[in-house]
Amino acid sequence: MIHKTRGIVFHSFKYSETSLITRIYTDRFGLQGYLVRGARKPRAKLRASLFQPLNILEMEVYHKEKSTLQNIKEAHQAYIFESIPFDVHKGSISMFMGDILSKAIREEEANAGLFDFLYNMILKLDRQKEEIASFHLHFLVQLSRYLGFFPQGKYDRQTPFFDMVEGSFCSYQPLHSHYLNQPLSESFSTLIQVPAEEVVTLRLDRGKRNQLLESIISYYRLQYDGLQDIQSHQVLRKIFDQP
Repeated sequence: MIHKTRGIVFHSFKYSETSLITRIYTDRFGLQGYLVRGARKPRAKLRASLFQPLNILEMEVYHKEKSTLQNIKEAHQAYIFESIPFDVHKGSISMFMGDILSKAIREEEANAGLFDFLYNMILKLDRQKEEIASFHLHFLVQLSRYLGFFPQGKYDRQTPFFDMVEGSFCSYQPLHSHYLNQPLSESFSTLIQVPAEEVVTLRLDRGKRNQLLESIISYYRLQYDGLQDIQSHQVLRKIFDQP
């Protein structure tokens, strides 16, 4: 049976000399794997370039329950990027986002809230005209809502430490090593609480931004299996550390 669905490409890889397999998060079926035959041929109907990470697609697909690989009948870009392919900073953020999503999201069922969040974040990154240096930090914090470990509480004089094991701010320094000290806990709390429309006003120096990135990645690794091999944030750091 043929279904219409929107999809966000997470990851694609070569399957044979002419074909590829792509993992796409759809608004109708959640995360699905698709075999795209002939995508790497010069005159392919479904070109390999369609399946670049974070591309947003309108698709007609054949869907079989419990099948590990589905097939695509038709596909085209639902949104044409204005800046991501041409801006090294946005491009590095999109690469990082795709890496996180391909490892963290495994839902083979529809989740309209998560799909809309991802859709809106991708468009926001592409259309953002102002400062984006903290965009990836905001993305990670907000994504944790949908993964089930959004940080609880906030920094104040009574709760000056963030415990990454418990996922909450606490009044005492934890006995284990997985916590944020007081200055970093305060910055993390500010990042958590800042409204989405005001993220561009969040001014973090390079050192604090890098500390927060490493800390949030560590938090993800503690809370979510399968994220131990994330390395793309190192590329992101190098790009933003350049003068």
